[in-house]
Parts: sequence; C-alpha cells; structure tokens
Amino acid sequence: IALDDDPTGTQTSHDIAVLTVWDHATLCAELSTTRAGGFFILTNSRALPSHEARALISEICGNLDKAAKETGKNLQIVLRGDSTLRGHFLEELESVEEQLGSSDAWILAPFFLQGGRYTIDDVHYVAEKDVLVPAAQTAFARDATFGYASSNLRDYVLEKAGDRFEEKDIFSITLSDIRLGGTAKVAEKLLEVPRGSVVIVNAAAEEDMAVFAAGAIAAEQTGKKYLYRTGAAFVSARLGIEGKAPMSAEDLDMGYRSEGAAATGGLIIAGSKAGGEAACY
Repeated sequence: IALDDDPTGTQTSHDIAVLTVWDHATLCAELSTTRAGGFFILTNSRALPSHEARALISEICGNLDKAAKETGKNLQIVLRGDSTLRGHFLEELESVEEQLGSSDAWILAPFFLQGGRYTIDDVHYVAEKDVLVPAAQTAFARDATFGYASSNLRDYVLEKAGDRFEEKDIFSITLSDIRLGGTAKVAEKLLEVPRGSVVIVNAAAEEDMAVFAAGAIAAEQTGKKYLYRTGAAFVSARLGIEGKAPMSAEDLDMGYRSEGAAATGGLIIAGSKAGGEAACY
C-alpha cells in the first residue's frame, strides 16, 4: 500500500486504484477486490503541520490494520515521498510503526528518473538542464517548511532524525552492489544490516531500482519486514508496472471530437511553488 503524501506520486504508475478516503468499509472493499499488487492512498500529508501529519498516518494505518485482519491480507507499506527530500520524514515513518509494529530497517530510496533525481555514492542530486546539482544546493532545500542542509543522504538522515539514529546505524546499497551483484547481492546486504537501521538506495537508472526492488522482495520472503520511504520510481518497480507514453487528447476520450458532441472542453492549470519550476506557470 503506497501512502502518497501529495498528488504527484502516481505519475510513474497506471491501471492502479487511488483512494482518497480510508474508512474501514472502503479499505475492506479495496483489499478484497484489488488486483494482485496494491493500491495508492492519497494522504496529501505534506500539506499538513507535523502533528496533523502524524495523526493522519496513524489513523490510516490503524484502519488498514483492522481491514487487513478482517480480509486476511498481508500489508507492505510504502511511504511515497518527495524525490527532492521534502516532507515529514521521521514523523510518518514513526507513525506507521506505532500502528503496524517495528520494522527490521527503514529504506530510503528517493530516485526518480523522470524528475532528474539521482542518488550516487549516497549523494542525492537534482538535474538542472545538463548539470547534476547536489539537492541541498537547490531551491527545494530552501523550502520554508521542509528545508535541509545535507545532500549526502547519510547526513540527511542524521539531520532529520538525529535523536533516533547514529552514523553507525546507516547503511548503503551501492550502484556496484546493484549492477555487479544483482538481486542476490541486494538481498544479502539487506539481510546483513542490524535491526533498527536505515538503508540508503543508490540508483541512477530505472533498471537500478528494478534490481533493488527484486532484491528487497527476496529479503522479505525470508521473513524480514522493511518500511520504505521512496520516490515514485520504487512504487512502480515494486509492483512491476512498466512505463507508458504520456496520454494524448484522444486517449482522454473527452468526446469533443465525436460527432454531435458538445464543444465544452476543459482547462487544466499546473504549477509549482519551487523556484526552479516557476516557468510552468
């Protein structure tokens, strides 16, 4: 189940349910009928203050726990967060564990190819034209609510959750692990990390995330339980959802070209408050 902290997390997925409510009856119905794989719940928690985000994730996970027990389903929670590292990192992960029990490790995987977000040698980058800029040097890091100073994800974890973790608690799945060792090496390293660790996932191509996801599944099949904080790329990789070309006007099937259809049309306005994306207004 992907808990999506704002409406953009589904952009690498298609043909998957997205819930905007999470009452017991709705969750039971979805768990009973959803196709193999999973579904999204749009929480929009990034728009909330910290204490409200905690309460919201607790409510959703409490409802999910009851619905899963009633329907006989096993749950795997993914917190889909911002690929530029904004959001309630510590609060949401802790809230999930308070309701669903502790995990063997937290997985941090913010890679998102389509947005130009890469993690290399534990440093997270944002592509600006043809230059990879360390994330902490971008406008995203100056966010008034979720600002940060660390591009190295080891330092980022300590910056956001230093009361919970020490440097010795943070481990990495490197690009060499993924590209030379494959799924077996990923699974081996995940199984080796001590309980209560954070694991950083390096990735610079969608194939990297696919290999990691397969290795994580192999580790989970031994009985391990991981809690994921990821960009959109992990969700589609974990569910085996392949990329799809952007929809055309005809694909939207709004009927405006159909014979006798009313010429009503529509207007979509999109934008971003982040400085580097102001041109989309």
